[in-house]
Amino acid sequence: MSKPIGSIPSGGSIPSSGQRVRGRRRGGQSVSTRAPRVWVFAKEPKFARFQRKLQVQRLNEPAIDVFDQADQVTLIAQLPGISRDGIDLHIEGDLVIIEAMGMLSVGQVKYYREVLLPFEVETVPQKLTLNNGVLEIDLRRMKSARGSKKRKGTAT
Repeated sequence: MSKPIGSIPSGGSIPSSGQRVRGRRRGGQSVSTRAPRVWVFAKEPKFARFQRKLQVQRLNEPAIDVFDQADQVTLIAQLPGISRDGIDLHIEGDLVIIEAMGMLSVGQVKYYREVLLPFEVETVPQKLTLNNGVLEIDLRRMKSARGSKKRKGTAT
């Protein structure tokens, strides 16, 4: 069984990485090495001021149905306990982000969902309704700039 190169002082602390540790190897030769970096964790006392509670708010994903039509997309999301004021809707290209906060009988509830659409839509919803916790969003397909294409035989 080999002996360790260094020893921990009786105070219980380990020397920092800049301090040198002296120890002995087999054969009685003295060796000087640098102490490795070590993390020292002290236990918190069991006093009331050190007992903390970590409250994590649960983030729910609402159930969403996507109905694709020729010139529009309809999203139907189930958001129980949400009022119209508690909904944040972000529309960017073909991505819709729904964020909502509200109150249920068990406490506060928060919803978050990102939905990728089959095509790019306009940033303003055509129709937005909320009835009994069911959010319905109608989004119109973005009109492409057809006049900007070059035609054969025309001078530019």
